[in-house]
Amino acid sequence: MRKEIADEIKAYINANIWWKDTLGGLAFIVDSDGMKYPIEKLTPVDCQTDPQDLAPNSKKKSIMYFEDKGTTVEKGTSNWDFFSTNLTLIGWVNYNLINKTKYNIEDYMLEVMDVIPNHISTTNAKGCTIYVTGTRINNVFENYTYDIDKQYFMYPYGAFAIDFLITYRVMKGCKIPVVSNPTPC
Repeated sequence: MRKEIADEIKAYINANIWWKDTLGGLAFIVDSDGMKYPIEKLTPVDCQTDPQDLAPNSKKKSIMYFEDKGTTVEKGTSNWDFFSTNLTLIGWVNYNLINKTKYNIEDYMLEVMDVIPNHISTTNAKGCTIYVTGTRINNVFENYTYDIDKQYFMYPYGAFAIDFLITYRVMKGCKIPVVSNPTPC
């Protein structure tokens, strides 16, 4: 369900943000040779393609992807199970490739927030409500070990994170596809 929700939000960003370059879905952390970096979560269907590299790259206008912060069961009734999911949208921008006069990262963050609706409809969930629970521009890459971490926070680059709380209900008995930290193909 988390991947489905992230993909739904991703579709709104894809349709409305002209400066998006690399737009990933739900990502997970790869730990390789002591370096931690994000790649898009894959399902068996996706294994025919290489996962997207979601690390900052000076040749890109922007990179955005979702981090999974967990799902909890809130309560249930005889017909419904209620859930809350926490997702974080990580965004990184290269000002020089987007707009050489707009250097405020908050402007880009607000532009993304403006295109995300409060309610979405997914195949399996009903009453899917999205709440922005916080935003930040510091420690965006805290989960990763980039050699050049500081470089990608300094001019001409910027980064932001938007934290979401998504609440929804699923009819009891519905099979929900679960993607939880799969191994890369």
